[in-house]
Amino acid sequence: MPPEIPHPDQYTEVNTIESAITNAFEGSTPLVSVIIRSMGRPSLREALHSVVHQSYSMIEVIVVNAKGQGHPELPTQIGTVPLRLVSRQTPLLRSAAGNAGLDSARGKYLIFLDDDDLFEPTHIERLIQTLSEHPEALLAYADVRIVSAEGVTLGCFNQDYLAARLWSGNFLPIHAVLFDRKLVELGCRFDEALDSYEDWDFWLQASRWSTFVHCPSLGATYRIALSQSGMATNAPEFLPLQLEAKKVIWRKWWPRYDVETFIDTIEDLKHQLDLSNKNAAEHAAELGQLRASYESLTTQFSQLENTAARQTHDIARLEGMLEDSERRSAQNEQIIDALRSSTSWRITAPLRLAGRPVAQFRHLLAAWRAQQMSTEGATPSVLTLLLKTVRTLLREGTSGIKLRTTALQSRTIAPGPLVANVKSPPAASRNLLSWADIERYETFFIDVFDTAVIRTWCAPTDVFKYLAANKKDSDFARRRVEREANTRTEFKSQREVSLEQIYAKLPKDELSEEIDAELRFCVANPEFKPLYDRLVESSKTIYFVSDMYLDKDSVTRILSRCGFQHYKNLFVSSEDQLLKGDGSRFAWLKVTLPGCEQQAIHIGDNPIADHAQPRAHGFATHRLPTAEEWFDMDDFITSKWPALRDKRSLGQSAILGLFRAWKSGFIGRETPSYWRQFGFFYGGALVSAFCGYIHAELDKRRLDVSRLFFLARDGDILSRAYRVLYEKPDPVYTFASRRCMSFAALYSLDEADDKNQLRLFTTSVGVSGATDILERLGYPDLTGLELDLLRQQSSGQPWTDANILAALQKHRDTLLVKAATERDILLDYLREIGFFDEADAVVIDVGWSGSIQNALHKIIAREFASTPRLHGIYLGVYGDALYKEHKSGYLFDGVPAPFAPYLNLIELLTSSPQDGVMRLQRGDCSFEPIPAKRTEHEAQRQEISEQIQRGILEFADLARQHFDADLGFLKPEDFEHLFSTLRTHTSELDSTELGRLRHAMTLGNKFDQFVLTGA
Repeated sequence: MPPEIPHPDQYTEVNTIESAITNAFEGSTPLVSVIIRSMGRPSLREALHSVVHQSYSMIEVIVVNAKGQGHPELPTQIGTVPLRLVSRQTPLLRSAAGNAGLDSARGKYLIFLDDDDLFEPTHIERLIQTLSEHPEALLAYADVRIVSAEGVTLGCFNQDYLAARLWSGNFLPIHAVLFDRKLVELGCRFDEALDSYEDWDFWLQASRWSTFVHCPSLGATYRIALSQSGMATNAPEFLPLQLEAKKVIWRKWWPRYDVETFIDTIEDLKHQLDLSNKNAAEHAAELGQLRASYESLTTQFSQLENTAARQTHDIARLEGMLEDSERRSAQNEQIIDALRSSTSWRITAPLRLAGRPVAQFRHLLAAWRAQQMSTEGATPSVLTLLLKTVRTLLREGTSGIKLRTTALQSRTIAPGPLVANVKSPPAASRNLLSWADIERYETFFIDVFDTAVIRTWCAPTDVFKYLAANKKDSDFARRRVEREANTRTEFKSQREVSLEQIYAKLPKDELSEEIDAELRFCVANPEFKPLYDRLVESSKTIYFVSDMYLDKDSVTRILSRCGFQHYKNLFVSSEDQLLKGDGSRFAWLKVTLPGCEQQAIHIGDNPIADHAQPRAHGFATHRLPTAEEWFDMDDFITSKWPALRDKRSLGQSAILGLFRAWKSGFIGRETPSYWRQFGFFYGGALVSAFCGYIHAELDKRRLDVSRLFFLARDGDILSRAYRVLYEKPDPVYTFASRRCMSFAALYSLDEADDKNQLRLFTTSVGVSGATDILERLGYPDLTGLELDLLRQQSSGQPWTDANILAALQKHRDTLLVKAATERDILLDYLREIGFFDEADAVVIDVGWSGSIQNALHKIIAREFASTPRLHGIYLGVYGDALYKEHKSGYLFDGVPAPFAPYLNLIELLTSSPQDGVMRLQRGDCSFEPIPAKRTEHEAQRQEISEQIQRGILEFADLARQHFDADLGFLKPEDFEHLFSTLRTHTSELDSTELGRLRHAMTLGNKFDQFVLTGA
């Protein structure tokens, strides 16, 4: 059994409570002791908060100071819950801290909570209930979800209890289990000889006395990003450490391990394997259904685009009619002046009054169109606008129309200072309030969506389109929008409808899917979060206010997940039918909080709801940009924004949304470099989507491989991004350049035998002298060949493929010896990295012809009797490529026409800061690449590549966080449009940066090609 720990008397209880409280706890409701082993981290506050808010009230908290000196002081009570800080004034290991907590606890039941984890509000109550229903058991446990640093759920501990399963590994997080004090009295303690897995050892001790009863409900949260032990992560660097720690536990308990338990363990492992295989089959079936629905989705999107084009045409026609009407009005002005002085003018006064709203409607039409474009990307029909206008007239009169027209037209007004009373609203500002501004106000009313939080999509309705694609239901987005419109008509007496009303006639599971999607895709607005943190730090009073059909609980969860947890209240229009947009919210606030407008400021993005209305009610305001304004302001996007806005797919919406969420995080810091932004916006989406295509191709071809071989140098960034997005297969960066592989595949230097490889060395393209040819070969000791090439150069005859080949064939023996040496080294290197270990080998590269794969095919066929089947997956592959049946391309698979102008650009996006590989050599312990010659152009390109790669990896990380690396909605057409927009809407900075770069078309260092033509 574990060694003894010091007696509890040796511990000093820093914060004590009266011992009489123990007697007060004795009664029919058992006391539960929550033991927290604390390192004094900031997360302790949140952990305590989750304990205080338990639905079960009979709780005491024991905080064990495992840090030693420097642990923060704690109060003796938090809320109604008593708290004791147990401290030995020296650091304690996890096991010793656990024993100190066991010895100090007074409760009948005990439960642990690490200071970086959380309880759900009903956790303890449900576990108490479970034990009361199973008096024979001494332990009960609930499910625990695993979340990332951003709050995204990564998995769940929810397995049923099986003794044999506990022997094979720990599936019970320490804060999942509530246990009876009797176990401590029976001798269960933490083994202080263990540095890790001490909780697993404790559960093994407990399993000798009692079974574990599973309460199948979510009880707690395990925040894996804050864990410092490395014992619960799947990161490869921690796996050896975990295995060694497990061996310690297994060796300790091996004497008690019997044959029956061993058989049960094997059977359980088989059962788990069957479940994994079943899940894999289901995922494969879902993938097939996604492919089947692709054509239907494409047709639907095309129809929507056509509809939008027709509506745009209708609007232009209506505007033309309005202009004609205005011209006719000018011509009749003299007649109107005469009528004003007549008796009939006085008689027709009522008609004139009725005509004013019509004139206001004309101005509102143009302003409303701009507003809708900023939020939805489409223009409402005239009938829709007319209905909204009539409703506003009935509710607010002509002042409401005037207010909205002024607010919507405010985008053209120059920014002004932050003042309490202005007649015209200032333009949106990306600047935060200064400390002086913060000190001026005591209360802050803050809009939620597009202010405190933003979505990782360009437009809110794209969430519906994503759900439609994810559900393989092409009609869902249309039904959802139509149903909301019908619901607003059905409940027209309400100012706002609720999401439950919208889904009243739709399947209920779709309602929860929409809420989950909002939780998933909403992130804290990086441009606003620093201001919020300042307000909290300054102890300002904060209210969140939202005009939204979501319920208050859902908006609260979104705010909490995004890090907005400290505020006084949240007001949501779907709950109380009060809107910012019509001013009823601000009128209500003035009544509910008398005088609040005098020391308050409202912050939001909407020109009406967040600026014009609060100003009309006496509130100061600060307006942040809408999504459209943000992109129009952004120096990287602005020149391309009109084209991106007018033709926006679901894929481009995701790219734009992620770009905004990423770049906004740099406010107050140095703006990322041009090439880092370039890598994120163009390369990040392309590389991440291609990695998704690789993953799908493996399933499609039924390739069960443990490794993928990413070919140098483009494979550098491709392999790194793949590792970010997917756990397996393992991406292996392979030293396999065109020169390295092609030279090793030379067997005779005859065209009949080596034609495809010779072409790389004998092409006259890019040759201006002997040096260009020698650089392709990469050997400084080819003196005889150099002399022959210099004679050819001095002869004045032009360089041709034929005379270059003749010169090489003259030195055939020398070159073939070098080729054979390189081939032997290459084959040994491929064996070392496991290239021949499996029946199938998959190579990944940018592509076009797949010359490296061609060389590999040739070498393997010549050198091996039985060869691995070789498969190539490329960004693009020509239709006439050799071994085409073994190759597939993502952007194009045959005809490259749409991407032909952008091939150099794509190669720039996938370029590497590493040196090119000329050939391999054997080092002391492994193989080393001999680099190609680095020129000034190459050095410049490598410097830029570092920045591009940084942006690409940042995009891939966000894609994994927010889309689980499922980027099937990104289509090749998205990148064709992105690249086309770059070429046709080039900014001055684009022209400068792209114009100074050159691309090498052939092997060697002839950088004479533009990266992007026509820019």
